[in-house]
Amino acid sequence: FLLVSFSFENTMDTHADDIEEGTSSAMKEEGATTNLLSLNQIVEAYLPFVALYRLNHIAHHCESSSIDALSLSEKILRESDNMQEYEKVIIELKLLTGGHLPDGALTTERIMAKGGAARSYMKSLDEQYQTARSQYMKEKSRVVCMELGDKYFSYGDYALARRTYLQARHYCSQPHQTLLMNKKVVCCSFALQEWSGTLAGIKQYRNAPGFDASEEDVAFAHSVSALCFLMRKHFNDATKELLFLAENSSFNGNKVLTPTDLGTYAAFCGLATLSREELHEKMVNNPSFRALLDQSPNVLSILRSFYKADYLKCLILLSQAKSNFSLDPYLAPNLDVLVNIVRVKAIKQFFRPFQTVALSSMAEAFATDIPTLEVELCELIRKGDILGRIDRDRQLLCALEGDEKAEAVHKSKRLINEFKKSSEKLLFMHAVVTAKMNITSQISGGVGVTDVDEMMMMS
Repeated sequence: FLLVSFSFENTMDTHADDIEEGTSSAMKEEGATTNLLSLNQIVEAYLPFVALYRLNHIAHHCESSSIDALSLSEKILRESDNMQEYEKVIIELKLLTGGHLPDGALTTERIMAKGGAARSYMKSLDEQYQTARSQYMKEKSRVVCMELGDKYFSYGDYALARRTYLQARHYCSQPHQTLLMNKKVVCCSFALQEWSGTLAGIKQYRNAPGFDASEEDVAFAHSVSALCFLMRKHFNDATKELLFLAENSSFNGNKVLTPTDLGTYAAFCGLATLSREELHEKMVNNPSFRALLDQSPNVLSILRSFYKADYLKCLILLSQAKSNFSLDPYLAPNLDVLVNIVRVKAIKQFFRPFQTVALSSMAEAFATDIPTLEVELCELIRKGDILGRIDRDRQLLCALEGDEKAEAVHKSKRLINEFKKSSEKLLFMHAVVTAKMNITSQISGGVGVTDVDEMMMMS
C-alpha cells in the first residue's frame, strides 16, 4: 500500500503544512532526546546483552552515532569474556576513527590473554562438573554447572550456555533454583533471537512453582513475551502483554523494557489491533498510560488523531515516526507493517457509516490520488476487508447491502448437503438391488416399500 504521499493537491497543502509546522520541530526534538537518552543511559537501562543488541542496531543504522554506539559497546564487552565480539568492535572503531580507540581499550595481547584465561577456566569448570556428576554430588553439580553456564554466557556462546543451564536444572532441589534456571534459559534464547524458542521457555518459566510470588519475575516474563510477539508480528498477543504491564502502576522498567518503550510499543500495537472504543478507554483516556508517553508526546498525538478520525494528521505523524524510531531495533522492522494495518483500519472506519463515498473526498482524506486509491480499494475489496464496489462512472465507493461472499459460501454448503443426501439414497438403492433384497414395512402390510427414506431408516 501507499503509505503517505506528500505531493498533495493545492487544497491539501495548507492543511498538511500546518500539521508539519506544528509537529516537525517537536518530532525532531523528541527524536534527538530519545537518541541522546539511548546513547547515554542505555548501558544502565538494559541488561548487557539487550544493550549490545540495541547499540549494534544504532551503530549500523545511524552514521552520526556509530562511533558513540560502538564505544559504549566496547565498554560493555570489555567487562565480559566475549573477546571475539570485542575484536570486531575494535576493528570497526579503528576504521571509523582512523585508529583512535577509547581510553582503557584492551590491547591485542590483553585480548588474547583474557580469551585464553576464560577458555582455561571453562575447561576447569567442566572437569569439576564431570567429577561431581560421577560422584553423584547433586548440589555441587548444580552450582558448578550454573557457574559454567554463566561463563559460557559471558563468553558469548549463548547456545552452549542454554544447554548447560538445562543440565543444571536437573539438579535443582528448590523451587527458586528451578525458577532461576528457567529465567537463564529464557535469556539465552532471547539473546540468540530465537523468538519461538523464547516463548516456549517463557511457558515453562511461568509454570514453575513460585513464579507468581515475584512481581519482578512476572514483569520480566511479560516484557520478553511482548518483544517476541512483536518480532514475530503477532501484534494482538503483543498488545495483551504490553497492556498487562501498562496496567501495573508499579512498573518502572526491568532492564528489558523502559516505561517509554512500554508506552511506545503498546501505542503502535494498540493502533493496529484495538477498536476505537478500546483505544480510548485503555490508552487515550487512561492517565496511567499517558504517563508512559511523557517522553514521546507525538505518539500520544497519533493515538488522539486516530480516535478523532483525523486520518491525514495521523498518517503524517506515522510517516514521521518511521524515521524517528528507525533506531529502535524492535519497532523499526515492524513499522511498515503496523502503518499499513493502521491505514487499512482507517479506510474501513472512514467508509463504515456511509452507503456511498466520493473517491475524491476519500483521496483527500488519505493524502493520495484517485487512481492509486482505486488500486488500494480493489485490493481491500478482493481480500474482503471492505464490503463494497467501485462505481467508476460516478467515481463512488458503494457499500454492498449484504455479504455476497458469505451468501455464496452458505449456498454452496446447502447444495453440498443436498447432493450428499441424494447420493446416499442412490447408493442405498443400488445396494438393495444388488443384494436382491425385498424390504417390507409393517404399515404397508407386507407390501414392498418404495419410499427410500423409510427404507434407509429401517435399515
